[in-house]
Amino acid sequence: MSLMVSLDTSWLFFRDHLHIDNVWIRTGMFTVLEVALIACGIGMAAGVRRHDRPGSAQLSAWALCGLSGYMAVVEAGPIDGAARVLLGPALGMVMFHHALGIEKRARRERTGMWARIGREIRERVLSRLGLSDDERDAARRTRDRAARRVAALSLGRRVWFRESRLARALSAANVAHDDTMRSVMLAELATRRHAGELAALDQPSPWTEPRGEHHRRIAR
Repeated sequence: MSLMVSLDTSWLFFRDHLHIDNVWIRTGMFTVLEVALIACGIGMAAGVRRHDRPGSAQLSAWALCGLSGYMAVVEAGPIDGAARVLLGPALGMVMFHHALGIEKRARRERTGMWARIGREIRERVLSRLGLSDDERDAARRTRDRAARRVAALSLGRRVWFRESRLARALSAANVAHDDTMRSVMLAELATRRHAGELAALDQPSPWTEPRGEHHRRIAR
C-alpha cells in the first residue's frame, strides 16, 4: 500500500520532469524504483534468514528511498513532497524493518527447542543408518557393521542360508586381513555369547566403596 503512493509520484515525475509522454513507454518504465525496492526487501529478508542481519540490501533500499524523496520534493514541493515520502517508501521501509524484527525473533525461537529436537532426530537417524560423524570413513563403517553381523549370524538360532550369509559378512568385514576388524568381531561374539552371565557377574557394591573409588575403578 505504501508503494502505491510512491507509484503515483513516479508516474508524475516520469511525465513532468523526464518528459516521457508516450503512455506505453512510461507504463513500462515508471515502476523501476518500486520494483528495485521490492528486490531489496527480498534480499533483506533472505539475509536475515541466513545471517540474522539484512546485509547490503538495506543500504540500497534506503538509498532508493532517498531517490524517491528527491522525486517527491521536485514534483510536489517540500511540504507535499515530504508527505509523499513519509507515507510512501519511508513508511514501507519502517514497517518492513518491524517485520524483519518479528522474523528474527521467530528465528531465534526456532533455534531453541524445535532446533534441538530437529538435531536430535537427525543424529538418531544418521546413527541408525551408520552415518553419524564419529571420525570413521564409509569403508570402516561398512566393515564394523559386517563384523557385528558375523557375530549375530554365528549365534542366531534360526538363520536362513547361514553359511552363505556368514561368508559374505566375513568377506565384507575383511577379518582375514584386518586385525582390528578381527578383534571387533571376536569381542562382539564373546559379548553376545556370555551375555547371560552379566546378571550373575560378581562385583563389589558401589555403596560400600570409598567415595569416588567406584568411578575411578570404572575409568580404569
